[in-house]
Amino acid sequence: MNNIEYVIHFDGEDLATSNIYASELRIHLLEYMSDQSVDLSVELQKKDDSNMDFGATLAVISASPVALVLANALRDWLKKRNTSSITIENADGKMIVENISAKDAVNLADKLK
Repeated sequence: MNNIEYVIHFDGEDLATSNIYASELRIHLLEYMSDQSVDLSVELQKKDDSNMDFGATLAVISASPVALVLANALRDWLKKRNTSSITIENADGKMIVENISAKDAVNLADKLK
């Protein structure tokens, strides 16, 4: 089975805030997925190699479909960050959602499939 990959960007945030959000969301996703017995990889990625970017982008990779569990984890995280919005792309670079907020994340699982 091929891996499923999503790339998550934090919109409208400066680099320092994006780094913090990426780290927080990574920890949240790993804890949430562990509770759901879902095996996946969540990796910090540099957005720009020319600056002090420690990982402002997340790559979420799984060998199994995780859309519903991922959507729920993202929704819960976004509720804590009501001013944050994210963009999610698939491995092909196709935009799945853009500028989604917590209130919009209710239907996120359908978009991730």
